[in-house]
Amino acid sequence: MSVYVCQTPDPSLVMLLVALANSTGRRYCFPSHAWLRAELKKQYGRVLGARMLCYHLSALEGSHWFRRQRRHRASTRGMEFHSTLYTLSRRAWATARRITGAIRERLQRRRTPNDRSAAPVSVVTADPKPRSRPPPEFVHALDRLNSGAKKGR
Repeated sequence: MSVYVCQTPDPSLVMLLVALANSTGRRYCFPSHAWLRAELKKQYGRVLGARMLCYHLSALEGSHWFRRQRRHRASTRGMEFHSTLYTLSRRAWATARRITGAIRERLQRRRTPNDRSAAPVSVVTADPKPRSRPPPEFVHALDRLNSGAKKGR
């Protein structure tokens, strides 16, 4: 029996985790797999099966984008399992800040000075120092976001 190894994990998973953690003001989050799959489909149009999602999460954890911790407790009926706790790394926060900064700059360049109808762009508010360039696996995610902005989504 061979073991599948995800060669190119989906960076949009990290962006979803960062967005969720940022919305709560914490450096961690604990979404369910069902929520992750639904948000991937809703936000990025990407459909992943349960097993493929686990492969991608495992590959991203192995690349040190975040740490996972299973949450469970003993009950009278045996083990009671809860959603996994994801603690995001400084690398994930720094990359998210660079990507959102680049998107915000592009949107601000497209606005006219008197355009007040445009909604403000949210920015990831984290403390890590940004690196000079994003890692290569996030470049195609940024291109995908930019192509969506050009189409008027």
